[in-house]
Amino acid sequence: MTNLYSRHYLFLFMILIASVAFSSCNGGNSAVDETWSLVKLVTVGDPIENSSTEFVEVKNCGIPIEKTTDCSAGTSNDLNVTFTSGGALGAGSQFIIEGSVGTTLGIGQQSGQSIKLPIPLDGYIYTYTIEKVYQVVTGEALARSGDGDEQIVTFNFHASCSIDVIDRVQTSCFGIDPTANVEPPVQPPPQQTVTNNDYRVSSFQACIVFCNGQNASISFPEQIKKIFVQFNYENFPSGAKYVRTWSLNGMEWIRYTCNWDGPTTGTEVLTLKEPQGLRSGTWEIMVYVNDVVVLRDQITVNGNYNYWDPAGTINACHGTVD
Repeated sequence: MTNLYSRHYLFLFMILIASVAFSSCNGGNSAVDETWSLVKLVTVGDPIENSSTEFVEVKNCGIPIEKTTDCSAGTSNDLNVTFTSGGALGAGSQFIIEGSVGTTLGIGQQSGQSIKLPIPLDGYIYTYTIEKVYQVVTGEALARSGDGDEQIVTFNFHASCSIDVIDRVQTSCFGIDPTANVEPPVQPPPQQTVTNNDYRVSSFQACIVFCNGQNASISFPEQIKKIFVQFNYENFPSGAKYVRTWSLNGMEWIRYTCNWDGPTTGTEVLTLKEPQGLRSGTWEIMVYVNDVVVLRDQITVNGNYNYWDPAGTINACHGTVD
């Protein structure tokens, strides 16, 4: 996870004053602005998982446009209150959340995640399918007005959240966006069959365990030590100059170089690994055959982990898979 929000505790000896979203079960005339206190939790249910799906486009149609996706939970803004007995409150009403209520619910233990989405090659668009999962706590509480009136209210509280990038689809700017003044791309897109001088690469996958065609991902947990990678290839001539590099945010981490000694056609199974944990950020793999780029793709390691120990150049084609 990138930019994971720090957790902190705010309700040891304090009262948090927060504007809380509210609604009424029954209609009514607006009342004057009031201040209410949530003084006691009456019931608290088990956390319920609530998910939502969204689609985010990242374009590189002449000008690359960076985008991030994020979620936030655990704050007073994530608490919603409904008055069960009817009656409307003024738009300026406020709730004072008593310390015991905030401590029990964990308000102030801010939770969230932010992921920077990789940018495609020039001339292409990535459409990401993103799932945001929230842990929601519901229940009833006792609310007391400044005049001493008491009501039972229902609440729901988004206690924590997480983000999962579950899919990425690539399309061309050319023909998709007629207003984009771009030429067809020089380099073929990643994750599609690439043909240059008859060298072909297809079906790039990155996985937490050995790839099986159904478990590929583009987003991996913080400080992961090993990522399994594979791709199919065709027409790699015996003895051809072969180079494979891994870079992080533009900084080269490892380079394999050799005269190709594998089959002409096959599946290359590899690992990207670091015993101390891979650094967080956008990792890019590039494969060259006789100085022609035949594969270029990216994966993301989430979080803020910054260990960095480049492996340098290795005179081998394949590395190890273990």
